[in-house]
Amino acid sequence: MTVINRSKAIKDTVLLVRDVLASGITDPISATRSSTSKFVVTSWPERITQYPIITVEQQGWSAGYLGMGTTDTLSKVGLELNVWTQKVEQRDSLAGSVLAVIETTRTALVASGLHDLRWTNVSSINAEGKAGIHRTLIEGTFIYPSG
Repeated sequence: MTVINRSKAIKDTVLLVRDVLASGITDPISATRSSTSKFVVTSWPERITQYPIITVEQQGWSAGYLGMGTTDTLSKVGLELNVWTQKVEQRDSLAGSVLAVIETTRTALVASGLHDLRWTNVSSINAEGKAGIHRTLIEGTFIYPSG
């Protein structure tokens, strides 16, 4: 697993979480998903989107020095994970899988430099109608000590 590099901490964090989710959750349509479509991505894709899809994005970053005379910092990294589906049941199942995979890989995430996971929000958001897209927004934070 990747160790978070201080000079690329935001990018490394997003990519690490994306990779953990991609390897830990089975794509329900892997047999039929187009080769140009991905199941877990780091931003809304500019290519063809096939549902379901999981997006991983950085959402907030704050940092402070650990004391006078030191360059060591303690950063709070905010992440936004979104599960987008066309079926409510699939959305709920995949959202549960996202939470479970992150929580069960916590030891590996700590070894990579991400500590103290806290879920700050889990919300379901639905578009109206039969063709509506169903979304679960999952927000959380990690603490990243560097120095």
